[in-house]
Amino acid sequence: MNVAAYLILGRNPFNAADIVRAMAERAIQLGMSIDVADSVEEVPAQQGVGLIMSRINRSDAEQAVRRRIPTIALFDQTLSDIVPVVVPDERGLGRMAAEHLLNQGFKTVSFCGPKMLWSVQRFEGFEQVIQSSQATLHEPLIGETWAELETPDMMRQWVEGLPLPIGVMCANDKLAVRLRNTVFDTGRSVPEDVAIVGVDNDELRSGYGRVSITSVGLNAAAIGARAADLLADMVRRGITPPSVTQVPPGGLFRRRSTDVLRISDPEVLAAVKYIASHFRDGIQVEDVLNHVMVSRSTLDRRMKQSIGRSCSDEIERIRISHAKKMLTETDAALSEIAAACGFNYLSHFSHAFRQKAGLSPSQYRKLHRFTGNLTENLSIPSRIQDSG
Repeated sequence: MNVAAYLILGRNPFNAADIVRAMAERAIQLGMSIDVADSVEEVPAQQGVGLIMSRINRSDAEQAVRRRIPTIALFDQTLSDIVPVVVPDERGLGRMAAEHLLNQGFKTVSFCGPKMLWSVQRFEGFEQVIQSSQATLHEPLIGETWAELETPDMMRQWVEGLPLPIGVMCANDKLAVRLRNTVFDTGRSVPEDVAIVGVDNDELRSGYGRVSITSVGLNAAAIGARAADLLADMVRRGITPPSVTQVPPGGLFRRRSTDVLRISDPEVLAAVKYIASHFRDGIQVEDVLNHVMVSRSTLDRRMKQSIGRSCSDEIERIRISHAKKMLTETDAALSEIAAACGFNYLSHFSHAFRQKAGLSPSQYRKLHRFTGNLTENLSIPSRIQDSG
């Protein structure tokens, strides 16, 4: 059966280009045509036709169901009782932001967001990582509504009470920009006093301004591709029950708002910089020890105190992070990726990757194929700050 997919972009379609591009690529593979509609009324209720809706109202989904049009909703879990939905892994977004702030050496962190399902889940993922670390979670700023969070006095009072230095995750880039501006208004600096991570990778917001904002991507392209797969299956097999499909984050896009390392121990700082510069060269712990001139037990103890990881853990972390980036951004063979990440043998790479990621390298590549920048930029920040 030939399948015709209609796409309604709805409100706030800042990532529409990624969705449409991914759907178009997938449509070629599936033998499916794609068109854009402005409303549900424009979509013909006939065999072989389906609908994908991004950021729409509940009434639109209900209308599509009444007309018996196979429908997928994007980004809105609250519609999962009506139609199948494809959404970001909200808790995964929070975990990625938390891990980045910890990797930058922050000992105190916090969160800012509204009391809405997607934001609450992002905070849950953020909190989960922080609670398993040695960092302190400062009281978050949670607004009952968007309007409350946009009250200037509320955010200003919270910022003035923050212990410095601190790393903060905002539920999205819109809030991250507001926080950045409020930090400046109170005479503080970003990232030296307050480092900020947003979500969405909305470049119109995060990519510009006095200090650009580090952001976790929603992986809109993968969401669009997965929705196309599900819709093609729905149209050919018939209407399916409502469900929730989660898509992993699209990676961390590192910008100036977190361009700082909060490591006060000079030997640990030297070790971290050396590892970041030489992990591709097949270095071992002994090479790092020769560089910093301390014993292994001393370095491991001090690294665990500073960044929560031993020397060998940090080497493996940065190698696996770079491998994830190559798996999703290149078509390089696994043997090439292993060598580029400092592994002498493909078998060692595959074993280490599976232990850390829970998947084989091939499985990871297939799952994240439509993502953009999946991992952090591995370069050392230009500003190295003493945490004392």
